[in-house]
Amino acid sequence: MNFSENTNYLDYMRLFGAEDYPEARAALMRSIQDFGDTTYQKAFLLKRVADIFFLEGEIDRSLEYYLLSEKADASSLQPKLHFAMFMAHQLGAFKEAIDKCNQILSAAKSHPFEEAEDEFGSDYYAAKVAEIKQFCEAEIAGK
Repeated sequence: MNFSENTNYLDYMRLFGAEDYPEARAALMRSIQDFGDTTYQKAFLLKRVADIFFLEGEIDRSLEYYLLSEKADASSLQPKLHFAMFMAHQLGAFKEAIDKCNQILSAAKSHPFEEAEDEFGSDYYAAKVAEIKQFCEAEIAGK
């Protein structure tokens, strides 16, 4: 099933656009049930829930859902990358973001892989991690 075919996901988009975050989050939770154990889609939806919690000022819940997103698609580096970006750019948790980046880089280097239809290649992750780490190191040095 595609997101564009899921009524609950379409409800989420409409509600999120209207800034009705509690109802948008509820629609996402229903959408997660609709998609079941499809790892990529579940991880993506959980990340969206995390983002809404952040917008609502619920940082601990946001972190909880970023971790759930990682676990939902544990074989992919994409949820880990999103988490690192979140820690760096939204939370300003630069050292934690660098630690997450190092985990991603280690995985990408120890088991290199090519880009596929549903996953970026390890070279992409290495490049994105370098950008995040450079940003974090500059922020740390500037403080």
